[in-house]
Amino acid sequence: MKYEKIWTWAEEKRNKSDKMISREYVYNNLQDLRLKNLLSDRNYHIGLRVMSLENYIKSLKNLRSLIDSKYK
Repeated sequence: MKYEKIWTWAEEKRNKSDKMISREYVYNNLQDLRLKNLLSDRNYHIGLRVMSLENYIKSLKNLRSLIDSKYK
């Protein structure tokens, strides 16, 4: 799962530090290409899920319309 890879990235950055740093600091100040790619992939997959849900809802509405028209 992409979220786990992002979590691992942050933990690696925190563990390499000489002092204690927050996840917020890591995400806001230590971004690199690897994180940007992980976030981009995550965004893409979320977009696909949203599109899939929108299509599912549209199908349900169409089915409801068909049922309503048949049993009125």
